[in-house]
Amino acid sequence: MPLFINGAIMDKLHSDTRAFLDAYPSLKEYSRRLLPLPHKTVSPIGSLCVIQREFAIVAPNDPSINIVGTPDATTCSIVVLRHSGTGVVALGHFDGSDTERGIQEMIHKVQEYSSSVNGEIELHMVGGFNDSKGYSTELCLSILYCFNRQPVNIHLITACICELNTFVRSNVNLPVIHGLAVNVKSGDIFPANFADKGPDLALRSSRLLSPGSPEMLNVYESYYGVLKIGPFCYQPVRCIDDWIKFDDDIILKCLSTSPEAESPDYVRETRQALQFIKKHPFPSITVFSNGSRFYRKDEYGQWTNSA
Repeated sequence: MPLFINGAIMDKLHSDTRAFLDAYPSLKEYSRRLLPLPHKTVSPIGSLCVIQREFAIVAPNDPSINIVGTPDATTCSIVVLRHSGTGVVALGHFDGSDTERGIQEMIHKVQEYSSSVNGEIELHMVGGFNDSKGYSTELCLSILYCFNRQPVNIHLITACICELNTFVRSNVNLPVIHGLAVNVKSGDIFPANFADKGPDLALRSSRLLSPGSPEMLNVYESYYGVLKIGPFCYQPVRCIDDWIKFDDDIILKCLSTSPEAESPDYVRETRQALQFIKKHPFPSITVFSNGSRFYRKDEYGQWTNSA
């Protein structure tokens, strides 16, 4: 079934995001209400942070998680699906890897959690900007076309993407919103930063720097109430010692799709991930020999091991 916008079928596939947004003024109007909002720093208590190439499914009755979101989206796209009847939310951070399967799995999970309740699946897309290489536009269009191919009605509510999500500083284009969160109980969506990105960040980030693990991973479901990490494999990185020694500007230039837009934490977290890859070139043996890693969030906002 096609994508719906304002109750009407999206019957034309546009070749660029500017033409797409011009065709649907209501999407611009909604984005203009979202764009001026400041980024709130989300407390670790009651929150779940997913990172690039991860998604999560959270229900309003989850006893541990009230807010789910993701930071550090530059050329990436943040995709939120919400069922209007149950309030179940699926949130994913897409970078162009495994896009279609990730979207299909998110839709399937929202349907699974909402099978006995009437309602619509609402879509919110936020992120990406007018980057110089056009990565954001390519990814956003890919996601839109992917949703348009799915055998279920999806109602696009928000498309705060690319041109709409760009501001200029010192003649350089930058994203206005680079992180997003959803209050699962109320359905409110707001720009966000995260004080805590969760456990095993270097491990989770390592697969972004090495070939061999392109999958969009489902890391959390309310039904189980645990953050699940792995198992996954990646290929050893050649010249890893050289990468670790490189200056910050080389790491930014060579490993980021948008060096000018990265957060202050990018280089530090990238170095930590590279160090992890050096220490664990074969994670299936040294990290996941006993299977996945599981964590539960306690009342103080800490992730505790739940083996």
